[in-house]
Amino acid sequence: MQSVEISLIISVYNGESYLESCLKSAINQDFDNYEIILINDGSTDNTEQICKKFADCCDKICYYSIENGGVSHARNFAFTKSHGKYISFSDADDLLAPQYLSFMYNLISKYEADIVMTDTYRGERDDNFPPYISHDTEIFNWKSLIYHKFRTHYPQHQIYGKLFKRYIFEQIKFPEKHVIEDYYVYPDYCYLANKIVYNRSKLYLYCIDGNNSIMRSEKAESFLRDQLMAPCHWFMFFTDKDIGIRNSCTKMYLEKLFSSYGLVENGLVKCDDKAALLAYIKKELDWVYPIFSKDVKFIIQVSKANLYLKLKPKYFVLKHCLPLTKNLYKDFYKPPREYYNGVSNK
Repeated sequence: MQSVEISLIISVYNGESYLESCLKSAINQDFDNYEIILINDGSTDNTEQICKKFADCCDKICYYSIENGGVSHARNFAFTKSHGKYISFSDADDLLAPQYLSFMYNLISKYEADIVMTDTYRGERDDNFPPYISHDTEIFNWKSLIYHKFRTHYPQHQIYGKLFKRYIFEQIKFPEKHVIEDYYVYPDYCYLANKIVYNRSKLYLYCIDGNNSIMRSEKAESFLRDQLMAPCHWFMFFTDKDIGIRNSCTKMYLEKLFSSYGLVENGLVKCDDKAALLAYIKKELDWVYPIFSKDVKFIIQVSKANLYLKLKPKYFVLKHCLPLTKNLYKDFYKPPREYYNGVSNK
């Protein structure tokens, strides 16, 4: 097969209502040398007919239909069928600006980077959403990137809006049977990269369907438990690599516990056994909270977040915010000074 520069991986399950607009944006790129690996993950609606229609009329699309195994399984399978020197991903219900691939390709070539990360729009579906090009580019190694994420929450952990050298996914796989699989692999691929470029351009539209919130779906409880398990994976991953990052992972876990408790307590998450899920979260809070109970700034920050979401912070205030137990770590989110030097503006 002729060599291609980029493999764009798209997996879909029962996407008849939105797949066409995604594929139109994927084939209308201003970059030429790429392929689209399109995976039908055992759909039971008209998804297969749509996939075949586009594959028949666009020679860039390599189409495969597999038994349903979840998005991680589909992406792992797609990688084995890809040929690109670089790999990018798109969700089947999102949209790409025409410059999406070319912009990231130019950056990864210019800086000889291993990964390019960009920002994304979040909003309602709009086939003509306006692309935003930024000249704000930063260069990171893996440590400075992770510290930057803990301080700013950026770059985002989602797998879309990024371009990877192929070797990254020759060494890692998406974890199967998880709902937020891209959260799990974020530290893994950052650690493998020697140079990461982060640019604030927005050339990808994450389409929000207000009538299909995951927190009201059958996957809500699995999603919530994954949100709690992922920081634990980060903690274990960084345990023998960097103690500062490891400690920040513990703090991230506490933030997730706080927000998760409020969501479940106020009935904003669909779950089969509310009492059991709350008991699990309380147990984890009782273990991890004392580490940070003297970090007043952090507690205020978390409390404000819960109040902003109109959640009831009664449990946090009575059970945790008043008793000030020993603070084991004093300077979370403050990396050693030398890691700040790993970040530069270009």
